[in-house]
Amino acid sequence: GTNVVDFGAGHLTDTMKLRDMGINCTPFEPYFLQGTEIDKEASLKIVNDFLDMVETGRHIDTVFISSVFNSVPFKEDREKIAVITSALCDSKTKVICWAMNRKGANWQMIQKDHVNEKSSIKQFPLEYESGTIVGNLSSKPKVQKFHTKEELVEIFRKAFYFVNAKNVGSNVYLEATNPILDVDKLREALEFEFELPYPDGSKMGLSKRAKEVFGKKLNIFL
Repeated sequence: GTNVVDFGAGHLTDTMKLRDMGINCTPFEPYFLQGTEIDKEASLKIVNDFLDMVETGRHIDTVFISSVFNSVPFKEDREKIAVITSALCDSKTKVICWAMNRKGANWQMIQKDHVNEKSSIKQFPLEYESGTIVGNLSSKPKVQKFHTKEELVEIFRKAFYFVNAKNVGSNVYLEATNPILDVDKLREALEFEFELPYPDGSKMGLSKRAKEVFGKKLNIFL
């Protein structure tokens, strides 16, 4: 479609590619990086522009969630993302989520307890959730979650009536349609996602506006 959302847009690489193709793409990225550091001002502008778009009530053809679920360390937070993206959808919107699975080389290497001593990037499995590792220990430690198809489907089935997923090489490709509206879960998700913390000790501080904007779009009180 011509109106899409890049949810968890990272460096906006895919956003710009889609815009160059003539597609109206709105990014959402709470932690936009300049180099290796979070640019809080730029991040807040991206988020406010996203909320401006939501407030218009514009129909969204597709919501892309590319690699985001690999970088969110806790299941309950991934569930909140699914809830928020479902609130962006109407009956004709499709959500596409793409995440690394446990069939790829990185995960297989970890399972074999293989660490490349010549590499500055070392990865170790964590025990709190299956498929979770911590890496980049020599610079900025980063938790990553490698999914099974079933795990990803379980999350999205709480927010969408129709979910279909398949393994494509080292990734899980998932499509979700027909959103489920749970007002309490949406309120909780917005209060979390739009109050994310920043390194300077502040928070995003946009949960009130997010609830107003999504409430207006969905004609509900949040």
